[in-house]
Amino acid sequence: MILRLLAGLIATALLVIGVVALTGTVTMDDAWRATFDCGSAVNPDSREAIYFGTADDYFKTLTGAPARSTSSVTTYTAACRDAVTGRRLWAWPLTGLGVLGVLGALLARRRRSTT
Repeated sequence: MILRLLAGLIATALLVIGVVALTGTVTMDDAWRATFDCGSAVNPDSREAIYFGTADDYFKTLTGAPARSTSSVTTYTAACRDAVTGRRLWAWPLTGLGVLGVLGALLARRRRSTT
């Protein structure tokens, strides 16, 4: 009974951590130490990355910085996509383990004592 309760509590903690990680905001820092949101693992949103990339390209144009082969918009959105993918890589398995653990703890049968 105690083992099943402990397993259920650990599985519940894994489930809660996984769901919070999936729904929590993924943030990124740019070269200027500005922070922008990339959405969540469930609902990615790269609008701020596009905004920061456009502003970075405009600033480089104004200052006469050498042009690169890729724009900052592409770089920022790729960084956002990588950050969201990284979050998904550990949050989904954690949530799945939590669900399986909670179901296993709830559906496990008690052993009957033979004494």
